[in-house]
Amino acid sequence: MPRVLITGGTGFFGAHLGDAMAAEGWDVLLLDVNPPEGPIGDQRFIAGDVRDAAAVRAAAEGCDVVVNNAALVPVTRSTLETYRAVNVGGTKNALAAAREVGAYVVHISSTSLYGVPRDVPITPATPFAPFEDYGVSKTEAEAVVDRTRDDGLVVSSLRPRTLLGRGRLGLFDVIFPRVRAGKAVPVFGRGDNLLQLLDADDLASAVLCAIRTKANAGYNVGAERFSTVRADMEALITHAGTGARVVGVPVAAIHAVLRPLDAIGRSPFTPWHYRTAHVPFYCDIADTKADLGWTPRRSNAEMLIRAYEDFLRRETTGASAHHRPLQGIVARALRGADRGRTVRS
Repeated sequence: MPRVLITGGTGFFGAHLGDAMAAEGWDVLLLDVNPPEGPIGDQRFIAGDVRDAAAVRAAAEGCDVVVNNAALVPVTRSTLETYRAVNVGGTKNALAAAREVGAYVVHISSTSLYGVPRDVPITPATPFAPFEDYGVSKTEAEAVVDRTRDDGLVVSSLRPRTLLGRGRLGLFDVIFPRVRAGKAVPVFGRGDNLLQLLDADDLASAVLCAIRTKANAGYNVGAERFSTVRADMEALITHAGTGARVVGVPVAAIHAVLRPLDAIGRSPFTPWHYRTAHVPFYCDIADTKADLGWTPRRSNAEMLIRAYEDFLRRETTGASAHHRPLQGIVARALRGADRGRTVRS
């Protein structure tokens, strides 16, 4: 039975990937600082910090594949130093451990590398232009991957768009309660920008395809079917049947409110959110499909509906930043609905 080590294995995507790889017959090891938030079947949890090189090396022993998934995400509001320690230092440790045990590596990167894209679609030739600390750290991690690949280690780097799937809250914790309550759902600007998302199960399938093909390059990963923010949100609202409606908010007004709040640590959104939510942001995935033999299954609308239905059933919370509701007075005001309200079973 082939063995895989997934760093950040109990977080939002790590949990999806662990389930997908276990279903494919892998012996799955989950390395994380947080324990699993639910049953993990035959998967094995290893308590450890990706910043601890010895812990990562010990966990990788006997593994055929290492998936470098551990990362601090924007909503954690960490310092650049801490982002670098986890996202760059952790990447170095995972790559070094994989080299020592002879494992293939899949690095989970980010489209934050591209900053606010000047031209779309984004292609593999689009230059990196990160503008906030998280994106800077992920870009530096990508450079580490490139240097390691040049030194002979076979590594694929997958750069996913914003992920959706079971248990996803974070930013969507503002949206889903308002849809459920039949309230106005604000969007940045008019909502007429094309914005590509990605289903977590589709990213898991891309990881498996990268492993099968032993891909050795960087790939952008996103949905193949997507529309404007407004159209995709209206598809969710139509499904919910609650009478909610999409309302555009002028970008200048959003920035006027959120930038001062962000400066004092009170904004529920980070610069990554409010500087990219209103612009066209999507990737050309032709090379990814061709090289990996991969095709995404779910459209933006389909994944929004599935994540919303999961929210109604569970309203999952946990240690992962993507599993937690947004915090603070502003987040509660924007949510506009009582999270304690009884939900459908």
